[in-house]
Amino acid sequence: MASVWSFIAWICAPIAATLCILLLSGVVMLERLGHALCAAHISIGLARIRVVTFITLVTLVLFAYESVDLQKMRSTQAAASPYQVQMEDRWKMNLWRHQRNWWISLFNITLWIVCWRVSQLIAYYRKRIEQLKMSIKSQ
Repeated sequence: MASVWSFIAWICAPIAATLCILLLSGVVMLERLGHALCAAHISIGLARIRVVTFITLVTLVLFAYESVDLQKMRSTQAAASPYQVQMEDRWKMNLWRHQRNWWISLFNITLWIVCWRVSQLIAYYRKRIEQLKMSIKSQ
């Protein structure tokens, strides 16, 4: 499971941050590149899904998994005996790791949703500008 979190922290999040920078750059060529990358599709079996949607869904599942694990850890802490001092350090280590993973997944979800939404807004904006140009030319 550690490699999954490494992949999300060191590959997925920087890609999403780069896409956000491209989309919000204000440079038309970079915006188009960012939009093209956000609009890219992958095929999984018979399903064809956008890369942004796929990564967001995977991260959402991992976020839910970490949320459940954190709840389990909190409930085991409440039920634990205060005389189990030797296990306290291990419990704190696991709690810290789950909290770190929870924040990483929340950050990643946020970045990918922002990329998706900004990409959609830019596409709508460009389409609307073209419509307005056509209506001006026809008048």
